Amino acid sequence: MRLAVANGNEAPDLRSPLLEAPPALAVLAGGKLTLFNNGGSAPVGPVAVPGTSKPMAVTEFEWSADGRYLGWQQGFPTSEKSMAGWYDTVTHRRTSWAFQYQYPQGWSVSSSGLASLVAGENLGSPSTLTRYGIDRVVTHQLVHVPIGDYVAGYSGGFIMGPDIATGTRLWRISLSGAVSKLQALPKPATNGPPYETTAVSADGKTFAAELGDHTDGCGIGPASRIFLMDLATGTTRQASLPGGPRWRALSFVFGPDGTLDATLVDCTQKAKMSTTVIWVSPSGSVTAVKHGALVATAAGGNLAYQAGGIHLGGTEAPELDEVATGPLTVDARPVPGVAGAATVSWAP
Repeated sequence: MRLAVANGNEAPDLRSPLLEAPPALAVLAGGKLTLFNNGGSAPVGPVAVPGTSKPMAVTEFEWSADGRYLGWQQGFPTSEKSMAGWYDTVTHRRTSWAFQYQYPQGWSVSSSGLASLVAGENLGSPSTLTRYGIDRVVTHQLVHVPIGDYVAGYSGGFIMGPDIATGTRLWRISLSGAVSKLQALPKPATNGPPYETTAVSADGKTFAAELGDHTDGCGIGPASRIFLMDLATGTTRQASLPGGPRWRALSFVFGPDGTLDATLVDCTQKAKMSTTVIWVSPSGSVTAVKHGALVATAAGGNLAYQAGGIHLGGTEAPELDEVATGPLTVDARPVPGVAGAATVSWAP
């Protein structure tokens, strides 16, 4: 098995039968990205930036749909300067580009490199599609698509929306800039919360969206609702969340079999809040619930798990800080060198 780990320590040697079989696993924890492949390890990100003495931190990463390529964004916490990186896990080819946007909302990773889609500044502005080629050629293209607050990327393009005008309509944007209208999500209640957290599977087949209020940390009002849409048919199903707590989605990650791993927080607005991970099948059924977890995701017979919860922090505005209460484990064995809370994604 190949294991990609982003952490603040030296790459651990994970030579064990546990990690000899596929698929790959990617872990973000502390700003460094390392790839483990066939019993060996190689540092991947962040890439060095000329003229800077302090290394950037990897802030997010994604796999390509075939599980071969890694793409990521890195930056400084207090600066708009950032970079985009790409790595071929087979040939070990590495490419990076200066990135002019601090907060892109969609990334696409493929054999040709990376692409980003940044929404326009207002309802009348076009979005900007940027393609970062492994030949170092960067192209920008204006795309006229109804603006939405959220963009989710996959290897073949992007899903934008719901758009601001309707609050329900989704749009697909291909890597060539072609725009197509998708089925609308269920309409929110009048004066109810909007759609917030979204994600799309790496193959572009399944879209997930959370309807829930995230104001002032994790929001007010009733528990969130999570919907999964089959993007080929437009069929949308609502997941049945565990009863009791007022859930809000912290993150969505799709597993290699199309299962959505959703990390939820019990929105009590107290200084410490509990978390739960649910597994939602493409049909919308909840197949597993792991209370007290920050990470709980499976691929075949391999389970990655980390216990933890949320501390409500921030000075000017509330922030939800993930705090691990145990190590990241794979099949109950601690992964060496991973410090703090982790974000985990199996390769497709």
